[in-house]
Amino acid sequence: MKSFILLTVSMLAASIVYAESLEIVTEEFPPFNYTENGKITGCSTEVVEAVLKEAGIKGNPVSYPWARAYKMALNHKNVVIYSMVRNSVRENLFKWVGPISSSRGYTYKLKSSTGIKINKIEDASNYKLGLVREFAITQKLLAKPEFVKWKNVYLVSREEQLIKMLKHGHIELMVMAEPTLVHRLKKIGEDLSLFEKAYLMDETFGYMGINKLTPDETVNRLQSALNKLKENGTYKRIFLKYFPK
Repeated sequence: MKSFILLTVSMLAASIVYAESLEIVTEEFPPFNYTENGKITGCSTEVVEAVLKEAGIKGNPVSYPWARAYKMALNHKNVVIYSMVRNSVRENLFKWVGPISSSRGYTYKLKSSTGIKINKIEDASNYKLGLVREFAITQKLLAKPEFVKWKNVYLVSREEQLIKMLKHGHIELMVMAEPTLVHRLKKIGEDLSLFEKAYLMDETFGYMGINKLTPDETVNRLQSALNKLKENGTYKRIFLKYFPK
């Protein structure tokens, strides 16, 4: 009988498979995830680190250009990418834990460009528009026939490139989250007053996107850990550090 019980317990333990460590990738997207003094920080980073600790899973974030991080999470088991918007294009490509953040993305123009008028998303196709490769808004716009790469849409790897292109007249519009723009401009010494919002493109929620080959048990442990952080107030305390009322 004792041997039978031990065998049953062993079989049950073997059936519960989860990753004890994960490869965590992200990008420079302040104030959600960014590098400061050689360390990756930000409100989403703190949430992800707290989730991993609560779940008992090891993993240290590494920052890459978004397109590279996206491909790593898409193609390799046990890779997690954050903060990633969950949309129809990506829904079946990843497993999901979240949401871990939210943000609003605006179309920005130079304040001096008084002739630019946008009343709906499609109006942005009338101008030279700069976007970051593989961003959710980029995928959303390129799915519309009005937006065509290298005709009216110009793709870059990082937001700083968009700011420089807009300032020097290589593009007429760019899309960026408001807190990200403020952080980027401060970092490169540019004046926020040169830019103004032209249109609210979308409000999105950031998730941890997890490679589909990663065990479901791992995903469930992570989601349960996030839920607990929201219930006990840890999640709220993290965000109040970056977005005080």
